[in-house]
Amino acid sequence: MKSIGIIGSNLLGLLCADMLCQTNKVTIIDSELELGFPANFPGTSLDQNLFNQILGGQNDNNLFKLVSDNQINFRTEWFCKLITHKIAKNGTTIYNRTRIIESTSLKNKIMLYTSGSDINPQQLYFDNVIDISENSMISIGKLKHEINLDCDRSIKPNLPLKEFFVGICLIQDLDEMDNYHIVLERTDELAEVWYSDNNKQFPKSGWIESRNVNAYYNERLMILDDYYQKAAEICDMVNNL
Repeated sequence: MKSIGIIGSNLLGLLCADMLCQTNKVTIIDSELELGFPANFPGTSLDQNLFNQILGGQNDNNLFKLVSDNQINFRTEWFCKLITHKIAKNGTTIYNRTRIIESTSLKNKIMLYTSGSDINPQQLYFDNVIDISENSMISIGKLKHEINLDCDRSIKPNLPLKEFFVGICLIQDLDEMDNYHIVLERTDELAEVWYSDNNKQFPKSGWIESRNVNAYYNERLMILDDYYQKAAEICDMVNNL
């Protein structure tokens, strides 16, 4: 059993933790108040079996799923909340509102010195570290993780990113909107709308919520299925170290 630290808790980090925590001691370190918030991935999947596998039988009523032609649209932040609950039950240690202020590669371990949620900073030691902090959306104020690791026990995935504007609006307002990259309707009568290249519009009833994100984009906007595949590749790398 390895001790594995995951820095950053976007969807990719949560999926890696879910895959690794069954046979390893996993710790997530993230600067956000809640893991995976705000979400920077589109709430949709083309694989219902995969979707159900990830949730592991948890109550998904708050996802407002809309299933059509094998495509599942869902509420992203609540999806991350359910994965967080799942990995916590499976033994994952979670440090939220916490950042790395120093990192060192030792002979057999990686040391991360943390500050944030605890009264006193502490040193954490891991066999391996997965650093996806640059793909997380927001850090605490202007403070970012200070990570200077260059060793064969640390993995820093290179994910191509693209900037998008994401807004939630009433489905009834979609008739007067166009030029969006994708639109994902849900059963709560709301739709998740993604715009790129400064094409965003203002819905008649206004945005219920909105945000700018850097999303995983590799010739196309990646969805849950793609994040799962990338997480599996990263976990294979960790297992082979």
